[in-house]
Amino acid sequence: MSSTTSATNTGAREQVPLAAGPQPVEDWLGATVESQTRGEAILVAKAERRHLNAAGFVHGGVLFAIADCALARAAILPQAGATTWAHISFISPARLGEELVAVARATTEWGANALVDVTVRVGESVVAEFRGQARQLTQ
Repeated sequence: MSSTTSATNTGAREQVPLAAGPQPVEDWLGATVESQTRGEAILVAKAERRHLNAAGFVHGGVLFAIADCALARAAILPQAGATTWAHISFISPARLGEELVAVARATTEWGANALVDVTVRVGESVVAEFRGQARQLTQ
């Protein structure tokens, strides 16, 4: 999670440092951070053979993981956090070689919590809609 302060809903977005640099799960997924600003993040991953299910589509667990990584980068918490719950709706399939783009936006923040919406697309087509809550971990 980013170590910046709470996001605002004003028009201008402030560029923030990446959350602790590359994350191991993002490396495993082949996801890269296209942008990360206060309360927003965009991750991009190309669908690889290892991401596919038996039907030849990108596995739902991979789509969930990409969306969750985007949530983690968009949630602006003062300290490290974790996803406490999440829901995903699979809208359309993604296929081998397609570019998955996960756009995350923190919609509500209170105390040590952030509610984040993520849309995963291939081109103009929505593949999945994801909503989750991140909570700051106490030490």
